Amino acid sequence: MPKSDKGAAAVEFALVAMMLVVLVFGIAEFGRLWFLQSNLAAAARDGAREMAVKNDASDAGDAVRDVFPLATTVAVTPGTGACDGGGQARVTATYDASWLTGLFGTGATITLTGEGVMRCGG
Repeated sequence: MPKSDKGAAAVEFALVAMMLVVLVFGIAEFGRLWFLQSNLAAAARDGAREMAVKNDASDAGDAVRDVFPLATTVAVTPGTGACDGGGQARVTATYDASWLTGLFGTGATITLTGEGVMRCGG
């Protein structure tokens, strides 16, 4: 190996390693956010099912929080007593997820939203 190429391998490794670390952390962040989004959507569906069957917005909110206790907000439409046989029960749940690694912003959050819709009356 010529004298002029002594540090080339170290520099190349540093460049490739940085890209590899960013890629691995990006995959971890994306996977975690996908998991949270999936659970939030499942919680909203359970809440909508509860509202469609029982016609009680409070029970629908409780059903969402049973599945996803970290939900920031839960909105149920229509309100209690308004879900008749022809309408739809819609539950929207949100969660402000923080970044796991801090690589994409420290203290920053991304808002995830899950929505469930069921026909009233079961």
